[in-house]
Amino acid sequence: MRKSLEGYLTIFITLILGISISLVLTMVEGARISTIRMETACAGDIALQSVLAEYHRELWSQYDLFFIDTSYGGEQPDIHNTEERIRCYMNENFRVQNSLVLNPMEKVRDFLALKAEQVQLEEIYTATDLNGKILRRQATEYMKQKYGLDMLESVTESTQELDADWMRENLAEEKRNQVKQQIDAIELPKRQREDGSWEEVPLDNPADHVTEIRDKCFYGGAILAYVLGNNVTLSTESVTLAEYFSYRKKLNGNGMNPELNWEESIGDKFLFQKYLMEKTGSYRAGKENSRLKYQKEYLLNGEASDLENLKKTAVKLVRFREVVNVAYIFTDKGKCSEARTVAAILTAIMLKPEFLEPVTDSILLAWAYMESLQDVRCLMQGGKVPIAKTAETWKTGLLGSLLGSSLRDENGSSVRGLTYDEYLEIFLLKMNLDLKTRRFIDLIEMDIRKTMGNQWFKMDGCIEGLKAMIQVSSQYGYHYQMERIYGYQ
Repeated sequence: MRKSLEGYLTIFITLILGISISLVLTMVEGARISTIRMETACAGDIALQSVLAEYHRELWSQYDLFFIDTSYGGEQPDIHNTEERIRCYMNENFRVQNSLVLNPMEKVRDFLALKAEQVQLEEIYTATDLNGKILRRQATEYMKQKYGLDMLESVTESTQELDADWMRENLAEEKRNQVKQQIDAIELPKRQREDGSWEEVPLDNPADHVTEIRDKCFYGGAILAYVLGNNVTLSTESVTLAEYFSYRKKLNGNGMNPELNWEESIGDKFLFQKYLMEKTGSYRAGKENSRLKYQKEYLLNGEASDLENLKKTAVKLVRFREVVNVAYIFTDKGKCSEARTVAAILTAIMLKPEFLEPVTDSILLAWAYMESLQDVRCLMQGGKVPIAKTAETWKTGLLGSLLGSSLRDENGSSVRGLTYDEYLEIFLLKMNLDLKTRRFIDLIEMDIRKTMGNQWFKMDGCIEGLKAMIQVSSQYGYHYQMERIYGYQ
């Protein structure tokens, strides 16, 4: 009877033990699965943060922008490079380190045996996506962090003052054509020679000499000879535009960041404009080690050489100053009287008074043009020129202007008004936002490629954000998949 009871107890304990072991093993396996998930998430986050920490150092140093260059110094950008780096970082974090045990000679058993099998970037956002909107957002955020929000309160007063004049940017040309048509419509007077024959009396309009100078400047490429002083050394740098972003085949991201579905406000555009002014050089304020020396001029004109960009910028400045000066000079009674006096002594006008008014107007236009050349000469030499002229700020005399000899060096002596770079800022504010962004990206590529190890740098190969799908397996037969979105935000 006793032996029978002991047998029942043994069977009972065996059953209980089997159930207990199953429960323990199930709990251990559950803990293993939870640990696999936790370690995968930790390793994935660390790997993605490590990749973000590999932002392009030159891009940050020169432009305060955070982007991952997917070429990693290679010839072609490739997101598979970034995928492989994430995978390698994860596997390195999965590897059990012998240094964690007391006895380095003791073999460490890995109870998880995890391995990152595949990393796929399902979505990426490049610096140049959305016509450069991602780049502009970073630049805008940088300016907000640096200067605060006070800069958003208003756009510069000078820009507001210029709106009316920019609406009339063809004023000088229209007025000039109108005066020419009036003069051409009047028949030249005739006078009788001693032999009794008749001859036309030439008009001898003194404004014609200035018209010749104007044509040479605007259409003959001689503008720099008039607006620059003597002994000026100009940059001869040039580039092959086909190698840069605006002109070559572009790479694009494959995703859309929902946070970028915002409309850029006037304040945002103004901050980006300030960013461009801060990060680019010009004829008057060069940027050290830049590829093109006249960078703001390139933003305005997009030409392949510094010289051509400077010429076109000078033409823009003279044309603008001509509009403003013409608008003023016809309201100055004293200058109108001077021009009328000069016109009245011409023989042709004495014989035919109909010429008086249009010739007076042509002299005023010539005078305003020479004043414009003097203004730009002052800007080029480091001086300041007010937007709207007054009798006190007018610099040229009538006779010197008509003779084409009124231009003089100022060596930055003017203290009122706007500088050369401030006028360029006004022009840039009026430019198409996407166009100047593309040209700015060109400049970034030009400058970064000058640095060591970056000769193939492409801005459209730089990513700001990514959506990664990571697949992990274990030697114990488990598979786990996780998704993460990371970026510089």
